[in-house]
Amino acid sequence: MKSFEEVSYTEMVSVLKKQGADILASLTPEKCDLWHMTSCLSPEVAELIDGLSSLDRENAIEEAGDIEFYIEGAKQTAPLLTTTDTVEISIDNGTGAYERLNVALGNVFDQAKKYIIYEKEFDEKEYSKSIFDAECALEDIYLLWGVTRKEVQNANKRKLSKRYHQLTFSNEQAQDRADKED
Repeated sequence: MKSFEEVSYTEMVSVLKKQGADILASLTPEKCDLWHMTSCLSPEVAELIDGLSSLDRENAIEEAGDIEFYIEGAKQTAPLLTTTDTVEISIDNGTGAYERLNVALGNVFDQAKKYIIYEKEFDEKEYSKSIFDAECALEDIYLLWGVTRKEVQNANKRKLSKRYHQLTFSNEQAQDRADKED
């Protein structure tokens, strides 16, 4: 067996990364659901932040609605503890709120990764706290935009009612995106 000094970085990663077959063997429907919901959060935040300079109000609300959807799904896929910690919410110029949202949702995904990939005991308290932190950051963003969480959720509901008009999911409907046909 080679030592760390004898292998290239590429070889090291190839040997140390958990193999897909091993991950697949440890998956359960619950873990797949958790992975789905939490892995979609960061790309949605990236879309929101990336498009801020060019997004109009309606598009910004649409992107935030996608984040709300996956946060709700993430809350439903894992038992949450009620946060009893004192939380200080501060409204800032917006930059900090977006950064806090990104960090909080990164922490949500990190908790899922540790549970699913490393098979570590699920840290419900940290997961719950990170979800709560993300929701607080979203509230700050909504205050800056002059919208409410309910407005964002209702806009998302209208969009998804066009895409999944029978209130059922299918890959075809997800790909066709009937809500984009205007």
